[in-house]
Amino acid sequence: MTRSEFSGFVAEQFKELYVLMQHKNTEYADDCDAFSNFKTAGEILDILPEQALYSFMTKHTVSIRDIILSGEFDHNVLKEKVGDVIIYHLLLLAMVTPHESTDDAGETPAVSSSDEG
Repeated sequence: MTRSEFSGFVAEQFKELYVLMQHKNTEYADDCDAFSNFKTAGEILDILPEQALYSFMTKHTVSIRDIILSGEFDHNVLKEKVGDVIIYHLLLLAMVTPHESTDDAGETPAVSSSDEG
């Protein structure tokens, strides 16, 4: 696979993951809080929401490990599990990333060049 082919592959995977994330988001979160299930699980288990997310993700990581160790690769199953783990990582990143608040006019403040990283 060339670098160009790989770049196209990655772009296509992210498009598919975005659609999958949108679908699963409606199943696993409410309209007001994308992390509601992790917060509720954390409360039930007396752990942080991030720890709950990680425990949910571990199920998929173990499944990927089992697929690899078996040597029998079902491409569709592996693709689904890898996609789930990527989405969990993105959820975790979003969960721990500080978000800008809106000002009184309801607009998000502009980021100055000194704020970039």
